[in-house]
Amino acid sequence: MQHQIFDNTHMFDGQGADLIKRLAQINTRIWDQFADQQLAAVALQCDAGVNQLRLISQAQSLDDIIVGQAQLAQEYAERVMEHTRRTVAVLAVKSVELVSQAAPAAHKTPANPEETAAAWARTAPARKQ
Repeated sequence: MQHQIFDNTHMFDGQGADLIKRLAQINTRIWDQFADQQLAAVALQCDAGVNQLRLISQAQSLDDIIVGQAQLAQEYAERVMEHTRRTVAVLAVKSVELVSQAAPAAHKTPANPEETAAAWARTAPARKQ
């Protein structure tokens, strides 16, 4: 199926192919930044786990554990919120970038999809049997 999609890209004119390439590049950058954010989230969780183990192993009493847990929970919540803010900022920037690329192309799209399909059919190479 994926190969068929790429084989059909010949049906797009130069502007359409350029738009697809630009959108693919933007999407690639988005996924790269999301991967970075996911790795940061995993590191944050590992750090919280290590801090919790350190707290439990060094606590002298149950009261120390309860107070330490409250402090760790507050610190972890603040760090998660900061991480969430960064992720939302990435989404905001990239959504503007995607819209700025796709909106002009949407306005150029023919209103009649049958005409577009017919034009593509005329320019498409014959299918191999």
